[in-house]
Amino acid sequence: MILVSEPLSFVSEPLSFVDEPLNFLNEPLILINYVYLLS
Repeated sequence: MILVSEPLSFVSEPLSFVDEPLNFLNEPLILINYVYLLS
C-alpha cells in the first residue's frame, strides 16, 4: 500500500503546485463577478 501511496503523493505535489496559481487567478474573477452582480 505504501508503495502505491508514495508515487501518488509524488504526482500530487506538482499538481497542487499548479493548482495554486490557478486559484490565485480565480479569486479576482469571483470578486469581479460578485461586483458585477451587485451593480
